[in-house]
Amino acid sequence: MKLNKVLRKIRENYRDFYWWRDNIIYYTLRMFERNNGDYILDEDWDNLIILDDCRYDIFKIIYLERKMIRKLQKRISRGTYTVDFLVENFSRCDRYNDIVYITANPYVDIYLNRKFYKIISVWKTGWNEKYKTVLPSTVMYAAINALKKYPRKRFIIHFLQPHHPYLSLDFEDLLMEKIRDAATGKIQNIKEERAKSLLAIYSSSLYASVPIDCIVEAYINNLRIVMPYVELLLSELPGRTIVTSDHGESFGDKINPLLPIKFYGHGFTRLRSLISVPWLVVDEEFKAFYRRGERKRKNKREIAEVEKKLCSERQRIRELIKLLRLGERI
Repeated sequence: MKLNKVLRKIRENYRDFYWWRDNIIYYTLRMFERNNGDYILDEDWDNLIILDDCRYDIFKIIYLERKMIRKLQKRISRGTYTVDFLVENFSRCDRYNDIVYITANPYVDIYLNRKFYKIISVWKTGWNEKYKTVLPSTVMYAAINALKKYPRKRFIIHFLQPHHPYLSLDFEDLLMEKIRDAATGKIQNIKEERAKSLLAIYSSSLYASVPIDCIVEAYINNLRIVMPYVELLLSELPGRTIVTSDHGESFGDKINPLLPIKFYGHGFTRLRSLISVPWLVVDEEFKAFYRRGERKRKNKREIAEVEKKLCSERQRIRELIKLLRLGERI
């Protein structure tokens, strides 16, 4: 009996080869990395729209596809995952009283609690149990309501898309739900499942379960889904609005030219795909483009199609009523 107890304890505490390998590589790479990312608070903006996990090159494809105006720039993020981004950008001041932060990502509450004039945690009130995420409509309407309530504040509006769970992919992805549960105290820590492979490191079991071409397609679809909501916000928000991201996503980049190991996901090391993010500046004078009747009708049609696919009949009716009321305001 004693031997069985000892063996059980060893099994419980044992970390396998892949855990040791991943951590040794991670800390070795981080020791030699230099963070030359841009600080978002050094820039001039009234509103910041963050698309979680959005690569620059993929955003550029959708930007051209949608024929959006203003020059698209590339910026270097200070983070390779959301926590990095938040801590790096918001640690230079105790409090930012001029900012209202509207977030679908629970990490904002975990790491930046009481940092802003107000944090509007839409992940608490607008969580979608079917998709295990926060849908973009929830974020957009929360932002429009906040604009009326806090007209003299700056806004950071943090969408979860294109980050997984992927809305067009039939895969049970519980990562965001685990982060939500950690933020509410339901679980004490977040254990991310990693697949075991000698030549690959995965940030999520998603990459070991689904072919990479299907994941890339689902990632692009997530970005396509969120963009009409972003454009409607561009027509509503006053002043200078910037569309950007906290980090990107790797679909199998080598972690180092000298190592044959590929990385899938985000948060491991400062790969180009993880730190290259979009930076689209839309000034007040260019908002007229997004306020045009034809453009606005197109965005509303796209949103109605998204709601039809993603929402139940009752939810769809509610969202369409909100959309009609938004039309009356403009």
